[in-house]
Amino acid sequence: MQGLPWPAMRSLLSDPEEGVQEQAICTLRNLCMDAPEHITAAFEWAGPDLLAAMEEKLDPSRDANPKLRQHALYTVVNILTGSDAHKEAVATSNLPTLLLHHMRMSSNPDVRLPAVWCVINMTWPDANSIAGVAARAQRLKELGVEDVLSVLQTDASLDMRERVKTALEQMRAALTRPTGTSGTPS
Repeated sequence: MQGLPWPAMRSLLSDPEEGVQEQAICTLRNLCMDAPEHITAAFEWAGPDLLAAMEEKLDPSRDANPKLRQHALYTVVNILTGSDAHKEAVATSNLPTLLLHHMRMSSNPDVRLPAVWCVINMTWPDANSIAGVAARAQRLKELGVEDVLSVLQTDASLDMRERVKTALEQMRAALTRPTGTSGTPS
């Protein structure tokens, strides 16, 4: 990240050649992998523009190659493996609305599946942040994500049905779990 300033990366994300855009998104996807420290470093490098760039790639009003959307969604999936602060940054952005759109409207399973993975990661049970998980699950429910996931339970893809089952179970558990307890015995 030191060798490539964020404005240069931002320029690559908007390059007229889709192949260049794809490489740039894949680079971001890889930078936001493996550890919360990597995701924090990416946020320090790009600031809030990191999520804005993903929002642009997922904006349904823009004509984008489904492959670019898929990579953008997997970048968000990776960001959502980070800390509670990373998950909150995503949850309070426009990304949940865009995830809902791609789960509901995309005919491409390669785009729908990472959108469901985002829900899974956003609602992943964390004993250190029960209230945060519950708040994110509530926001997703209010957006209509639970209803869309219910429809996707009959998707033709077994992988999709399994991921949807996990997402629904986690959302429902987060919405019913008391927020003052970690769920572990004392």
